[in-house]
Amino acid sequence: MMHGIPYDLLRTLVAVADAGSASKAAGLLGLTQPTVSRQLQQLEGRAPVPLFRAVGQQRALTEYGRALVAALKPRFEALEAELGALDRRHARAEQVTLRVGARREILTARLSAADFPGTLELVPMGTSEIAAALKAGRLDVAIAYDLPPLEQFLRKKLFDARFVVAIPEGWGKGAWAERCGDRPFAAYRYDAPYLTRGLAGTPFAAGLVPRFVADDWHVVEARVRAGLAWALLPSEFAAKGRGYAVFELPEAQAAQPFFVVYRRDIARAPWLRTFLRGLAGSGSFGL
Repeated sequence: MMHGIPYDLLRTLVAVADAGSASKAAGLLGLTQPTVSRQLQQLEGRAPVPLFRAVGQQRALTEYGRALVAALKPRFEALEAELGALDRRHARAEQVTLRVGARREILTARLSAADFPGTLELVPMGTSEIAAALKAGRLDVAIAYDLPPLEQFLRKKLFDARFVVAIPEGWGKGAWAERCGDRPFAAYRYDAPYLTRGLAGTPFAAGLVPRFVADDWHVVEARVRAGLAWALLPSEFAAKGRGYAVFELPEAQAAQPFFVVYRRDIARAPWLRTFLRGLAGSGSFGL
């Protein structure tokens, strides 16, 4: 009967099925081939029906053997994931590698000089890429806006990014909308949702197609500074006297909330709490 089977015997069976042979499985498990063969014999001795059948000079899993492997594999994977999460929750901060995703300028403003005892792996990416990376388990923490609900993650508001209209100084005088007219507009690639709200109540509310798109706010600002386009810029990038004029947006249109999103399974880790406190107090982006 398959009751009280030692974990290592079942793990060996799954390893052999994945590797395709006892010798390859032995290498993956750090065991000798005779040890692997002996464990398989012990397991078969306790199984109600054979696990393997002869195919020429080789051995292949029987229907029961394949069904057993199919039942065991996801459970082993879930157990390994849970053990890994348990190790991370109780690890010392200096032992942790924390994968953080956000837009490049946010990583620069808030995390380039972050005081974290462990290792920070900073991954520049836009909001749509962040959602996919979180779901796939490639990130532990992210800073973004307009993320869809993610079951295995928690989120807290981190800051409001405030935006202004920036227009090259040589474009005449008067209201900013009149000065822009049909002139070229530059935009950050991932801010299309914000632009709809930020331009509400203006002549451009019906839609605006950027003439120039970049992956970095600094590049967009440089375009305005060179007199080649106007743009909506985060307030910390916009500065009078840099070759362009700055116009404030109404409060309701100016603020874009950003959130820090992190994995539920590490939410209680002391090192994560330390990191989040430092994150909330670092940088000046939008505050």
